[in-house]
Amino acid sequence: MILPLIKEYGKKVHLFGFGWENFRNICSVHEPVFWYLQPLIYSYAKISLNFHRFSYVINYRTFEALACKTFLLSDYTNELEKLFENKRDLVMAYDEKEIIELAQYYLDNEIERDKIAANGYEKVIKNHTFKQRAKQVYDVIKLL
Repeated sequence: MILPLIKEYGKKVHLFGFGWENFRNICSVHEPVFWYLQPLIYSYAKISLNFHRFSYVINYRTFEALACKTFLLSDYTNELEKLFENKRDLVMAYDEKEIIELAQYYLDNEIERDKIAANGYEKVIKNHTFKQRAKQVYDVIKLL
């Protein structure tokens, strides 16, 4: 789903990390950044993009971006829908056409974008921190 966004927005799309070298001429490609700089990058973004390799997973980027109060636009995954409410905590696109429409809509609607980012932040801080995950693991181990 990244290609339609790059075609639409060109150098306004910033990609970080390895494996993007072939995209240097059509968008902004950056070297990987140290983990402690990621919140800074998220905080500068109007929209953070998140894509998954499989429809049954959630990656760390979901939680990292939302914990930085960043608006998150992601592809749809079954697991993401179990933890977050679409268009309340984050926004999920189902196909390439929709991701372009959603990106433009939320770029044009800053107040709504900020409200969704704030909701996502609250959901992550309330339900999805390392401390909460550690407690879940501990509770399972305790039962063994």
